[in-house]
Amino acid sequence: DQVDQSIWIQTSKGNLYHFNPETRACKPIDRTKAQRNNQGQLPGTVNTIQRRGKTMILSTFTGSWIYDSTSGHLLPYRDLPKGYENFATCVINFKGDSVVYFNNSRELLYWNRQKNITKLIQYRPDTTIPKKGSILGESKIAPDGTWWAISYTNHLVRLSAQLEFERIKIDTLLRDGAGAINSFEFDAKGQIWINAKGIGIYRYHPTTGALRMWNETDGLPGSRVHKIAIDALGRIWAMVYNKISVYMPASDQFFNFKIPYSENIYLYVNHLSTRKNGH
Repeated sequence: DQVDQSIWIQTSKGNLYHFNPETRACKPIDRTKAQRNNQGQLPGTVNTIQRRGKTMILSTFTGSWIYDSTSGHLLPYRDLPKGYENFATCVINFKGDSVVYFNNSRELLYWNRQKNITKLIQYRPDTTIPKKGSILGESKIAPDGTWWAISYTNHLVRLSAQLEFERIKIDTLLRDGAGAINSFEFDAKGQIWINAKGIGIYRYHPTTGALRMWNETDGLPGSRVHKIAIDALGRIWAMVYNKISVYMPASDQFFNFKIPYSENIYLYVNHLSTRKNGH
């Protein structure tokens, strides 16, 4: 939490905890005691946790909830446009105070509060679209205000000014069975850094289409990158099990080090987060 510096933790089994570093108190958040949403569902595995003003929003595969710090319970997120009260959003992206994007893993609901415009955005008919499962993954707002997300078959997708999807193939190496786009981050220049698990890290320039890839031959300690993060100095941090790799663009070099975890067990996923101070 960038405001109170507390830490939200989700285990590999989906257990959720709220940890206060100052008091060392670790409070379990029981998702089974949450208030059910309009579909009668409880929160699923948490995708994102974000603060919006004084509200903590937890988005899951079954919808979004807010954390009531008084009761310690999760309440359904209700701030949806008229006519879409039952839209089960997996990720919520805010663009300033006026525009909200609701991603339910297959469709995108655009809501401009200021202009009172609402639009449900879908892919154009395509025989390659999987009939089941997610076809819209992690989504974010770029520095220039453009909405981006991970798309099916290892593409990225952005929302055009006409509010239409534009799918972008990153690399032919990214195909079924040969790597997958797990996550992505924007740097200050608007370039996209892509975590392609099983391959390495890509940097994609949205304007020019320029693409570069780094893997173990370039200095990464491994191709199974769990998470990437960008600090205030523009350095790219990558987590590979118990190994941390820091790419320094100015020198085009990696600095690698380890944390004291056993290398005999790899049944875990590690994580990185950028703090409020940019580190």
